[in-house]
Amino acid sequence: MGAEVFVSYSSLDRDRVMPVVESLRGNGISVWVDEGNIHAADLWSEQIVQAIADCRVMVVMLSQNSTDSHNVVKEVMLAS
Repeated sequence: MGAEVFVSYSSLDRDRVMPVVESLRGNGISVWVDEGNIHAADLWSEQIVQAIADCRVMVVMLSQNSTDSHNVVKEVMLAS
């Protein structure tokens, strides 16, 4: 089974997002977030699609950067 929570965010906001992710994890919540750990042999899009399909909750970290991000928009559309 995948992570309980999928966090969608702009990489430009990483410094603000990761403390929230760590807080969730510190409270025992499994979180999937793109941390640059996707293996080269795996297709990024396949991992994202699977992680969204497997999660129970999607958290979108809203900012001007995230609303301007094509990837964040795609992730939200996949979840919907």
